[in-house]
Formats: sequence, structure tokens, C-alpha cells
Amino acid sequence: MDGANVPAQAAEGPQGREADALVSVTGYVLPDAWGKDFEVAGVLIADDRERELVVGNMAEHPELLNLCRRKVMASGWLAARDGRLLFTVRDFTVLDGAG
Repeated sequence: MDGANVPAQAAEGPQGREADALVSVTGYVLPDAWGKDFEVAGVLIADDRERELVVGNMAEHPELLNLCRRKVMASGWLAARDGRLLFTVRDFTVLDGAG
């Protein structure tokens, strides 16, 4: 075996589990959940492939709540859960210049 199909180092996924792949997405942050006073409490990223990626680790990235309707590039891990795509964000960058 020459090791051609073996990755040099696997990406570490959420909760320390080995992930299939770290993915990078570009899209718009949109509201997905609201609090008791109708404030945005959760977001998703609508990517350029028309997928809705629900951000599953909002506690680690609360600043995303203030970026609704802004374009971002984010990297993280995807998992299907309850018929939706759950996106665990590792990091993100705001791409548009709106202030």
C-alpha cells in the first residue's frame, strides 16, 4: 500500500470526533430562530448551492446573530440531523463591506 488514499492528517471535528471533511461555504446569514422577545436567537447560512446550513454552535460564535443578511465565507463541519443540515462553524469571514 503506497498511502495515496490515506490523508496525512484527519481534520478534527466537533466534540473531538474525527470529521469526514472540513468544508468551506460562502453564503448569506439569515435568521432561523427567535427568542421570547422576537430577537434573532439562531441563524443559518444560505449558501451559493441553495442549501440552508443551520449553525449548530451559536454559543461559540454569537457575533453571527448581528450579521443577518451579510455575506460570509465559513469553514466547518456538516451533519444531517432531523432533515436539516447542521453546520458546526470553525471560523468565518465577512465578505461584504456593509457596516
